[in-house]
Amino acid sequence: MSDPSTPDSVESRLREHLSFVDRAPVIGTDTIAAASGRAEIRLRRQRGAVVAVASAGLVAVASLVVWSNRPSSSEVVVPGDDQRSTAPTSPAATAATEPATAIVPTSTNVSTSIAPTLGTWTAIAPDPRGTAYYPSAVWTGSEALVVGTVDPAGQPHPAAAAYDPDDDSWRTLAGPPLDSDRINPLTAWTGVDMLLIGGDNPDGSLLVSFGEAYDPAADEWRVIASPPVGFVSDRSPAVWTGSELLVWPWDGGGSTMEITPIAYDPATDSWRELAAPPVERRQQAASVWTGTEWIVWGGTTGDREFDDGAAYDPTSDTWRPLADSPLSPRRVRGAWTGTELIVVAGSTGGEPLTGNGEFAHADGAAYDPATDTWRALTSGPAHPGFVPMWTGSQLITIAKGHAFVYDVASDRWIDPCCVGESGAGGVGAPVWTGSAVLLIGSSDPTVGGARLTPSAPSG
Repeated sequence: MSDPSTPDSVESRLREHLSFVDRAPVIGTDTIAAASGRAEIRLRRQRGAVVAVASAGLVAVASLVVWSNRPSSSEVVVPGDDQRSTAPTSPAATAATEPATAIVPTSTNVSTSIAPTLGTWTAIAPDPRGTAYYPSAVWTGSEALVVGTVDPAGQPHPAAAAYDPDDDSWRTLAGPPLDSDRINPLTAWTGVDMLLIGGDNPDGSLLVSFGEAYDPAADEWRVIASPPVGFVSDRSPAVWTGSELLVWPWDGGGSTMEITPIAYDPATDSWRELAAPPVERRQQAASVWTGTEWIVWGGTTGDREFDDGAAYDPTSDTWRPLADSPLSPRRVRGAWTGTELIVVAGSTGGEPLTGNGEFAHADGAAYDPATDTWRALTSGPAHPGFVPMWTGSQLITIAKGHAFVYDVASDRWIDPCCVGESGAGGVGAPVWTGSAVLLIGSSDPTVGGARLTPSAPSG
């Protein structure tokens, strides 16, 4: 349940923005059993390993995602975490007395021979902009640039700041030049500038499409060319190639006309249309840059999900379809390991079986573009909205301020890792620094978010 003071229009757009992110906390089975003797564990399969949790709705019942067949886990909490149970976006915060319905993955391939905790969350210094939900953030190589937020009253504002994890300090940045009370813009780091393109209007109207670029060296913003077709937000598949931003826009007006992908060149401040892809237009899809190709897989039209994909070569301006995957259709995010696209978890819209009306998946697969082949991965925790981050050897997945780790070499989910409130809860924006996860944003004004420094697995 959201804060009663949050305007319906803003909440509606945030719900659409995070429509595939389960807002309930990820907790352990022992915690659920202690809270409610009526907890019922049910397994639901849908085309392989589709897992769902029953709920009476966002207002009355909290959906709880768990990972079973594992030893008891102790929660790692940042200081003052017991004061953070009232974040306005968590339905569990107002449904503590309701019976919980747990869900489990289909796999029992969960390691129990390693240290019980592979990393810890620590609080970071408070954000000078105040309490901040859902900011846009990028990592520059030395600091996180953070723009925009939604305050506890549900009002978006465009203030900007930079966070340096080396000395746990913030600095205030110049604000964007345009009326930036938008939410959910597409955000990218070019190596020189932070790009913000499109986003959602806070009143719930059609998506906006203007663009801005921020130069941290000069602490200056400039207006950039707007996309020539469609509408763009952070739900749009996009990648930075090193010279261009490739984007697949969406038509927010419900048009049936085909919108082809486009590319933005910061050097010329211009857009170009790309060749038509061999698959349908989509959003909320896995989208990665391999160094030579843009791979897009899965995603949704809003009414239905996809289990296909394609790869684009900007050198030849050509697409190729991907081989059939072992996964069912879904909304999902992906990560590039250097050799493979990794896709895990995700969601399928439809019957309202979770708090946000979606099926949560637990399975995963890896795609090798060199051989155009897929391999199935062992199933792990079920969740509709994991944000995956590649560390160089492992996949860290973030959701609701919790982290779970998949070890690619051994094809196992490390259990448990970093379970517990991060201090950012479900309102933070995750950023990978190369050595740690920064979760920027918090419902507590004394904390700017949290930092997770993973440890190497043992055993």
